Amino acid sequence: SSDLMKSHISVILIVFILIIAGCAGITYPEVSRLSEVSHAPLPGNAPILLSTKDIDQKYDEIAIINIRSASWTKIDELNEALRQRARELGANAVVRIQYGHEGMWGNPTATGVAVRIK
Repeated sequence: SSDLMKSHISVILIVFILIIAGCAGITYPEVSRLSEVSHAPLPGNAPILLSTKDIDQKYDEIAIINIRSASWTKIDELNEALRQRARELGANAVVRIQYGHEGMWGNPTATGVAVRIK
């Protein structure tokens, strides 16, 4: 009886830990490449322009970045995740960003097009 109780508690703890881990912060951004051309990654401190609109400068589209997050994530964290992924792709801007919510808890999302301004 005592062993059975311990095994039930262990199972409950494992399930709880898996649920919590699944809800942790920013998930790794999904990327859909739009170009075969690869660009060298930018340094971690490189400024990245973020815009919800298109921009007037000429640019090459690199990829669509889609960020999903936990329900408590702030917009600043979504923006930083967009910037970080853009740098990794060699993009110096993310344009046409759309912010939204998904899932039962209304988890914040951000989707934008990573571009290299010419």
